Amino acid sequence: MSESATNGAGLTTVVEADDVFFSEMPGYLEVIARLLPLTYAVEGLQDIMLRGETLGDVTLEIGVLAGFAVALLTLAAVTVKRS
Repeated sequence: MSESATNGAGLTTVVEADDVFFSEMPGYLEVIARLLPLTYAVEGLQDIMLRGETLGDVTLEIGVLAGFAVALLTLAAVTVKRS
């Protein structure tokens, strides 16, 4: 199996498994999951790949991921020492 096919199979597993995990997750873990960027990435991928939505339909997920990126890059720029 090619590397591309292997990566695609892994991505499909992650995208499809998300529904199973959230349906059986205790409430406090759902709150924690909402604080993680991976949650929004998987939801956006699910919406596009499984539900046929467009990029315009996943603007919330894209916005949250962009916000994480800006916040973490800013944090890195402030805290990393330059030599």
